[in-house]
Amino acid sequence: MKKISILLAAVLTLSLLCGCMAVDSAEDLIASIGIVTLSSRNAIETAEKNVANLTEEQRQQVGNLPILEQARARLDELQGLVDTAQTSIDAIGKITPDSGETIAAARAAYDALAAEGLENEISNYGSLENAEYHYGNYCAALEEFRSAVDAVGQVTADSRAALDEANEKLEVLKELDIEDYAAEDTARLEALEQDYAVQMAQQFYDEAMAAYGIGDLETGNTARAKLKDTCPDTEQAAAIDGDAAALLIPLAQQAFGNDELELTDNILRTVWQTLAADTAAIEGYTELVDAFSARMTAIRPATGVALYNKVGSGYSQLHISADEHDSLIKLESIADPDVYMLLYVRAHETADVPVADGTYLIKYTSGESWYGEEAMFGSKASFTKADDIFEFTVTYSGGYVYYSDVSVTLYTVVGGNLSTTPIGANDF
Repeated sequence: MKKISILLAAVLTLSLLCGCMAVDSAEDLIASIGIVTLSSRNAIETAEKNVANLTEEQRQQVGNLPILEQARARLDELQGLVDTAQTSIDAIGKITPDSGETIAAARAAYDALAAEGLENEISNYGSLENAEYHYGNYCAALEEFRSAVDAVGQVTADSRAALDEANEKLEVLKELDIEDYAAEDTARLEALEQDYAVQMAQQFYDEAMAAYGIGDLETGNTARAKLKDTCPDTEQAAAIDGDAAALLIPLAQQAFGNDELELTDNILRTVWQTLAADTAAIEGYTELVDAFSARMTAIRPATGVALYNKVGSGYSQLHISADEHDSLIKLESIADPDVYMLLYVRAHETADVPVADGTYLIKYTSGESWYGEEAMFGSKASFTKADDIFEFTVTYSGGYVYYSDVSVTLYTVVGGNLSTTPIGANDF
């Protein structure tokens, strides 16, 4: 019995010794964890496995077991920060002006991660920066558009620049494909544009009618063009042509009665070329056109008619060919400027005229319509001088007569060598 007791004591001592060593080993593994980081995972898991292999009695003997539990909680907390940040950024998805809350949540998750020095533990931070950049642009563009619409204020005739600014900001939204997020402000801008169009239509209409009323056709046509171009869908744009024509015909009748042919012509041209009005319905229009056309035909000289001639006739010949406009040619003596000839040539026709000996300048004036010897081609006529001097001579030799034969074309021809210079009406 004595031997058996000794053996049992030895076994018990060995078992106690092994249990103490296991507890010490677990405590050592826990103590080696130190400050918990994501890199502590292996150490924590090793310690946890070691503790899991202990008996319940041994686990109760591990003095720093709460440290292991705290380490595990801290590791899970850190890993949770990483997972939350990664997931929150991925959750942003397509960036729109409605992404603000999602982006803010992702930023908060990342900042919490960064506060622990774990910013390098995620791979999608670039997506967060990209989202914040584009979202910032969207918000700025929407705010700029809203502010531009607000800046228009009460619409007046001076609102065009502000409206254009707002429309430019709207174009930016369209380029960013976010105009649907500004539907309310877009509707406000459209209403402002309509208000502006109504005001400007009335202004342009009034300007045009006032100008037409005093025969200022240029100003009237300019105001009408602005009305048609900027406010095409308004009542004023639809009415301007007929109203203007009805106003202008009596003015044309009055001008024709005063023999103001150029004014009559300009008014009628405005009516039939510029205004798309139903002129047949205007009283006296057809009769005026017929009378005016007959008058213009009657006063238009035939090709070759000399309206004035102190040059005289001779053997030498001058041939003058006009371009697409009627022309009045002045053959002026170098020796005496008071000695000259005024020769009429109709468009696309040639005048052949005998010229007395002498040296001459050639000047000419052209235009669309001839209004008589006093007004000639009117206020829009062009005046030109040939740069060459033309000499007409006659010689007799061996029973023959040799004379100058000069051809001048008032338009460009192949091989032509006549150069010209524009001059003023007073130099004609």
